[in-house]
Amino acid sequence: LTPEEIKAAVNTLSHPPVRVILICPESFISIEFLESFAAQLRFDRVEQVWREDYVLADRRQFAFLHKSPVISPEVAKTLQKNTYFIVAGFTEHDREAALQQLGDKTTALKEDAINSAHSRVHKVLTPALEALLPSNHTILRMNTPDAETLKATILEALAKVIRIAQHYAIPEVSISEKVAVVQNKNLAKPRLIVFLVMGIPAMGKTTFLKTFCKLAEERNIWLRTLSSDDVRRECMDEYIAKNKGKSSIDVAFEKTQKQSKARFEERLKALLVEAGRSGAPYNIVFVVKNHLPNMLEPAVDLIKSQAPRNLDLKLVTIVPFVLKTIEIGPVYYPFSYSLALTCLRRAMDRTEHQTLVGTPVKVLGVVFIFLSLFKNFRFNKTSLHKRGIDLYIQVPFTAEDKNSDEAIPGGMVNKVKKILTSTKVGDPPTDSLLLDLIGDISEFEPMNTDPQLLYDCALNAINSVLLLFDDAETAEKNALSLPAELGRRGSTALHTSSENRPSGNPENPTNPNPAQEQADSI
Repeated sequence: LTPEEIKAAVNTLSHPPVRVILICPESFISIEFLESFAAQLRFDRVEQVWREDYVLADRRQFAFLHKSPVISPEVAKTLQKNTYFIVAGFTEHDREAALQQLGDKTTALKEDAINSAHSRVHKVLTPALEALLPSNHTILRMNTPDAETLKATILEALAKVIRIAQHYAIPEVSISEKVAVVQNKNLAKPRLIVFLVMGIPAMGKTTFLKTFCKLAEERNIWLRTLSSDDVRRECMDEYIAKNKGKSSIDVAFEKTQKQSKARFEERLKALLVEAGRSGAPYNIVFVVKNHLPNMLEPAVDLIKSQAPRNLDLKLVTIVPFVLKTIEIGPVYYPFSYSLALTCLRRAMDRTEHQTLVGTPVKVLGVVFIFLSLFKNFRFNKTSLHKRGIDLYIQVPFTAEDKNSDEAIPGGMVNKVKKILTSTKVGDPPTDSLLLDLIGDISEFEPMNTDPQLLYDCALNAINSVLLLFDDAETAEKNALSLPAELGRRGSTALHTSSENRPSGNPENPTNPNPAQEQADSI
């Protein structure tokens, strides 16, 4: 990998769970060095033990072993998707050096142990890795421990396994599907892919959309957008013009609710009809609106009822990627405190917006209303699939890491908790609660995502949905270049909603651990 490719992969915040395992003699390198360097690379877990039946539940896991592990052919099929092995310190020079370190303490038992460990690596582990995991291991042959070489090897191993995991996250096309497409090639329909957004105001959907549209235009993809805020503002301006001097923005907002809803639906229907007449192989309609859990199913039903029959309809939702979710006792929300506070600060700082205008108290109140309506909802395949979604894409709208929420002052977090627990779902918080929080929000530094990261996500989203929903012949051709592009540019986590999941309450899974939920969803 080039240095740029390594940096892009390692700096990716959202990727399937991955693991790097270092196997080396006990005296080869210090534990303190390994733990320190693993922390720099943002590994979530560092362990000194690993077996092939261990479940990978963390986003990044690092293990260093002093004995050769057992790797069976069956388990290797799973390991090739998420695990990378590094073997170091087992050259003949290393063996002799280890014996010399014992000096006068050398005994036949200790000498046998060293010889046995080296023999097992050369006769059992290395052949197993070369046969079962040829792309998932590196053998380091260094005569003396070299910290810089080891660091560079671990860094590249992490980048490689991230790219490998991203590649396997893309569903493969089965042989039967390939045959079916070849037999029915003349019956294949053009695609209509409708994007819906789920989230809260000021999340960053408009910024993401600008990049998405630019990339679609560069690729000559037929794309239309529809903004609910633009339609609402249009109706409000018409109402104010008809009632000059008699109406305010707040009154216009309340009076145009039914009119704007009807106009929005009519324009959506018109865009779907236009897509059916475009003649393009791919047609994308991007609906710029924050869909709440209770709004998603009606929106899906409307689109399905109006979608042209000559197009193959797929529904995709954009959701925020977060590393931790808000948990207040048994109640949870699918956002982090970092994302919630960033959106509150962005909303309060806005000088121009189509509909979210007014005093800071009013603006913050609207954001909290949206936030409250996601109570006990999770972005996972089960909850979204039952609402008609085929695929969901997670986008990191905030530049947060696993420690971001812990770094937020406790007083600020407690005020957010108080507002959420003391306010009825769907109601605005009291002015006193919001006034108490405004000062903290003013001091909060929003965790804005790097524009390059949003570019990566938009590019990944376009490439990935075209591959996932394409016919098998084209998918087979694209598959050669797409995985490399994902590793080089992509940070978006992709999840198809049609896969089976364990039974149980989809909104309240038995394992509420966000890290495990993320692993399960992938």
